[in-house]
Amino acid sequence: MTALSILLVTRDAMPWVADAVAQAGAEAGAQVIAVDAASTDGTRELLAAQAGWTVLAQQSSGLAGARNEALHHATGDYIAFLDADDVWLPAKTASQVRYLDEHPDVGIVACQLRRVGLGEPGPPQPAWTPSGALIRREVFEQVGPFDRAYSLACDTQWFLRARLAGVRAHVQDEVLLHKRIHAGNVSHDRARYRRELATVLKEYGGG
Repeated sequence: MTALSILLVTRDAMPWVADAVAQAGAEAGAQVIAVDAASTDGTRELLAAQAGWTVLAQQSSGLAGARNEALHHATGDYIAFLDADDVWLPAKTASQVRYLDEHPDVGIVACQLRRVGLGEPGPPQPAWTPSGALIRREVFEQVGPFDRAYSLACDTQWFLRARLAGVRAHVQDEVLLHKRIHAGNVSHDRARYRRELATVLKEYGGG
């Protein structure tokens, strides 16, 4: 059986983190690692109450730093990320594990996502976001960690680096991720994200 590591990064993630905890906890036999950035709303306590989980206080700064800290402790052959406010549909992990098992030449498999939470759900779109992907451990050895120079566009930059490194990827047809849109992320620093994204696309390309 292929070993799976599920990596969560959190910061004051109530109330959504309860769903993430339930989803990660439903993956029997998986290693679960949570890196929490000094939450004060009960998130850290909820994580710490999960039997068998590794819960770490974030030592570095930013999203990329938290992902890298979780990666450092991961031992699984396959790496799955679950952001606290994202929702995996029930078949997500099993479907992606099966795909990678059956396609040893593929390093990344990503599903489709829908954005939910404000009005009608959005249309399906490829989930080039860590919560939508399952990634072989050796891909991180090839591509490297997330770049802490990008506070908001670190995920996009990592996937583009993987593409340029020649990592084979597959996008599934199924919607297996719901990405919540809510006040906490709608009010994110859009201007900074646009600046970082423009820099990433200029350096790595996005076509």
